[in-house]
Amino acid sequence: MDFNAARKPGLYRRVGEAMGVPGSDDARAIAAVRGLLREVGLPEGLKAHGVRESQLAGLADQAFEDPCHQTNPVPVTRDDLYRLYQQAM
Repeated sequence: MDFNAARKPGLYRRVGEAMGVPGSDDARAIAAVRGLLREVGLPEGLKAHGVRESQLAGLADQAFEDPCHQTNPVPVTRDDLYRLYQQAM
């Protein structure tokens, strides 16, 4: 969400509004989603789910080969995906 919001401001305002976030903007909406994930008990970071640093290149390759990334609100490269996985560790 941070990646997309930085490139397309206002993208998540409606998410925040739907979650009842007062004065919703991207930052508040993203914080609300993170809070929700904590509230339901999902551990933060890929490492908490057993992902190893050595797997990131393969994950980035698979994500880029999957046509789903083409529907992302902003274009992404394979390197973007790799960096996102690194940040998500």
